[in-house]
Amino acid sequence: MAGLQKALASGRTAGEPSRLLDAYTGRFYNAVGTFFLEIRTEGDSLKMRFCGVEEDEFVLHPH
Repeated sequence: MAGLQKALASGRTAGEPSRLLDAYTGRFYNAVGTFFLEIRTEGDSLKMRFCGVEEDEFVLHPH
């Protein structure tokens, strides 16, 4: 896990997203339709939920 966190941190940018945040929103399903990520805007940030579950919500950052 530490290696993954380090790799993600080294690839992050300090810049803004290249598109308007609304361009990233929606529900994105796996190939068989049994799982989805829900991405929505809240203020000036993006939030992601696993299968729409509020307890499984995380803030997304540009990468």
